Amino acid sequence: MTVSRNARSASRGVVPVAAVRAIGGPPEALLQEAVEAGRLWKVLESRRAARRVARRDLAIAIKPDLDIFAAGSPTGTDPALVEALIVTLRRRGFARVTVCDGRNRPDHWLHNRDGMCVPDLVGYRFEAPEGQPYEVVFNGDDHQPVALHGWDEGGALLVNRAWVRADVRISFAKAKTDDEWGYSLALANLVGLIPSDSTASRWSPEDRALNLLRTVPPHFALIDAVQGNHGSSGAREPTPISAETIIASPNCLLADWLAALKMGADPEVSPLNRLAGEMVGLPRDWELVGDAAPWEGWTNPSPTLRAAVRGRARWPALDSLTRAILQPVDRELFPFRDVVIDQLSASVRSQLERVTDPSVRETITSLLARVLDTLASARFALVTNLTKGEVARSVAPLTIDVDRLRTKDFDTTRPIVEAQRRALDGAPPDARGFRIRTVGGHTYFAASRVLPISFEAFTSRVDISAGIRYMNDYLGGSWVVVDADGFGRPQRQAERNVYLPQPNWIGAVGGELIDVEKVERIAYGTDRQDLWWRTIRSPNGSADSDDGLVSFVRTSADQVEVQIFARQRFRLPTAIAALRVENWPAVHRELVADAYAKFFDGTLANLRAAHEGRPYRIGKDLSPPGTETERSELQAVLAGAFALLARTFGWSPASGVTPQPGAKISVEPVFVDEAGFAHFAGQRVPAFVSTSLFNAGHTDDPLTPSVFLKELGRAVGRDLAALGLPEAGGDAAWANGPGTRGTNDPGADWAAAHLGMDPDSGSGGWP
Repeated sequence: MTVSRNARSASRGVVPVAAVRAIGGPPEALLQEAVEAGRLWKVLESRRAARRVARRDLAIAIKPDLDIFAAGSPTGTDPALVEALIVTLRRRGFARVTVCDGRNRPDHWLHNRDGMCVPDLVGYRFEAPEGQPYEVVFNGDDHQPVALHGWDEGGALLVNRAWVRADVRISFAKAKTDDEWGYSLALANLVGLIPSDSTASRWSPEDRALNLLRTVPPHFALIDAVQGNHGSSGAREPTPISAETIIASPNCLLADWLAALKMGADPEVSPLNRLAGEMVGLPRDWELVGDAAPWEGWTNPSPTLRAAVRGRARWPALDSLTRAILQPVDRELFPFRDVVIDQLSASVRSQLERVTDPSVRETITSLLARVLDTLASARFALVTNLTKGEVARSVAPLTIDVDRLRTKDFDTTRPIVEAQRRALDGAPPDARGFRIRTVGGHTYFAASRVLPISFEAFTSRVDISAGIRYMNDYLGGSWVVVDADGFGRPQRQAERNVYLPQPNWIGAVGGELIDVEKVERIAYGTDRQDLWWRTIRSPNGSADSDDGLVSFVRTSADQVEVQIFARQRFRLPTAIAALRVENWPAVHRELVADAYAKFFDGTLANLRAAHEGRPYRIGKDLSPPGTETERSELQAVLAGAFALLARTFGWSPASGVTPQPGAKISVEPVFVDEAGFAHFAGQRVPAFVSTSLFNAGHTDDPLTPSVFLKELGRAVGRDLAALGLPEAGGDAAWANGPGTRGTNDPGADWAAAHLGMDPDSGSGGWP
C-alpha cells in the first residue's frame, strides 16, 4: 500500500481516500484494513464527541446497495460484508446500528420487493454477530420530510427516517457500471433512501442525489469492489470481475472519484456525480492511500449506449417497461406482478442469454437501445409539437444553493435587466408590433398588448410574482420566496423553470427542454407591477441567457397593458446550428419573429385564462412508479407492440382459443404469509414448452444481430400461442404460468384484455 502524503497530514484536516487491495485474502480482513485506512474510527469519535454520547448510544445508519434480484448476485453490496461491518462496529462498542432498506431503481413490477423482503431473500441474516439482532428500516414504511433549505416547508423530500436521525451515516455501495449513468457508486446509492410516494421520487436522479448530499450527507463511504460488476450494464446484468478491492473515505464524492478512475472511466461521466461535483465539489486537500491504477479487464458502457439509454428516458413509460423486461430476475424469489411483462421478459432474456460472444452481445444491446431511443425521440417530437397534453410536467427542484444567495444577488437583477433593454433603443416595431434585435448572438425582444380587463380586476387574480409560470410552453419547476413585503407578497425569489424546446419544431431534431434557474425581483405600485429576472444557471446547458421583465401597467382607460422584454440565447441542436441560419439575415429574422409571435400569443392566452380561472398549463403530472396510471400506459405500449408484431409476422394463437372481450388477467399470489411474503402456485408443465409447434421455423444460422431479432420475434409469437394452450391432463387455469388467474380460457383472457382480439373475425380472431 502506498500513501501520497505523510502521516502528519491526518492532523491537518486532510481528507483520506483509500483503495485497499489484498489478492486472495478474506474479504472481512480487507474490510478491516479499508476502514482503518479511510479513518472510520476517527470519524466515529469525532461525531461521538459532537453529539456528546457514549459509543453504545451513537446511532449509526448503513445504506447498502440492495438492487439485487437474485441471491448471490453481484449487482448489490455483498450482505456478508455489510454484516461484517456491523460486527466490526459492535466489537468497538458501537452497538446502535441500523440498515436502511431501499432500492436505487424502481422495482414495483415485482412481488416481494417491499420492506424486509429483499434483505431476507438475498442473504441478510438480521443478526451480527450471531445472537445480536440489528434493525432494518424500509424507506416506504418509515420516513420523514427533510427541508431543502431555510425557506422550505413543502415536505417534497421524504427520506428514510433512520438515515435522517442517525448520528453517523455510512453509504456502503457496490462497484458497478450503469448503462445510463456510466457507473453507480456511493452517491447513486443514496437515491434509494427516498420512498416512491415522495414528490422527490419524480425528480431526476441527479437532483435527488444532490439534495440528499446537501441535506443528509453520508459521513463515510465504502465501495465493495471485492467482486465488482462491470460490462455494458453492471447495475442490471451479473457480470462479475474480481477486483479484490474496497474503497473507503469520509467523503462520498472522493470515494466515487477514485472508484471511477480505477474503473478506467471519466469521473464526470455520471450526471449524478457531475452535478454534485459542480455544486458541492471535492475537498480541497486530500490524500490517496493505495493507487488509482485501473482494474485490469474492467469494461464500461460505451458513450453510444449511455446516450441511447438517456434518450429513452424521454418516454418514461417506455423506459420503465424496458427496465422491467431486461432485468434478470430469480422468479422463485421475486415473481412478476404482470403476466404480460413476465412472458415478454422471459422471451427477451432467453434470447439474450444465448449470446456468448461479448462483442455480439454488445452490438445487440446497443442496437436495441438505439431503436428504443428512436421511438422515444419520435414520441417526444410528436407530443412537443402536436399533443402537448401528453408531455410530462416537471417538479424539478433548484440546484443552486438558495441558502447562499444574498440580497444583492436579487437586487442587482433590476439594473442589469434595465441596462439590457437599452439594446432595443431605436429599434423599429415590425408588422406585429415586436421590436427584435440580435446582439452578440443573444436575441432581444420586446412587445406589449392591452387587454380589455381592468387593472385592479386583472392584478387581483393574476399574480405578477408567478409571471414566468404563465409563459407559453411552461412545463413546471419550483420556486422559493426568500423575502416578502408587509402584505405577504413576494419581493425576492429564486425559481427554476422548464419549458418545451423553443421553437417547438427543434424537438424533432434533437432539441432539448429549456431548463433555467433565475433570481428575481418583484415590485408593486399603484399603477404597475414588475417582475425582473436573471438566469444564473442552466442545469442542462440549454440556455446561455434567459433574462427579462414582465410588467402589468395601468392604462389611461384603466385597462391592463402586458409588457414583456426578453434577452435570450438557447442552445440549438447540432444539425440546426450547423446550418448557420444567421448568415441569411432575412430568413433568420422571420424565423425568430415567428417563434416569438407564438410565444407572445400563447403567453397572453395563458394570462387571460388565469384571470378567468380556466386551466392553462400544458402537460400532465407524471405518476409515481408503480401507480395504476403508469401500469396502464405500460400495458398499452406492450399491447400495441404485440399487435404490430402479430400483423407483421402473421402470428396466430393456438387453435381453440376463443377470446372473451373485456376479460382481464393478472398474476396474484395464492396467499401472503404472516411475514409478508407472497406465495404462488407451481406449474404442472413448464411455462415454455419445446414442441414441434414451438420449434417451427427455428434456424441454426449464426447468431448475428439480424438473426437475433428474427428469432426474438418468433419467440414472442410462440409465447403468445403458448398462452392459449391447455395443460396436458390438467386445469387450464394455470396454463399461462405461475399465479395466472382469469376465466376458463386464460389464452383468450390475455388476448382480449391486451390485444383487443375480435372473436368474430377470421383467422382465429387476430386483427
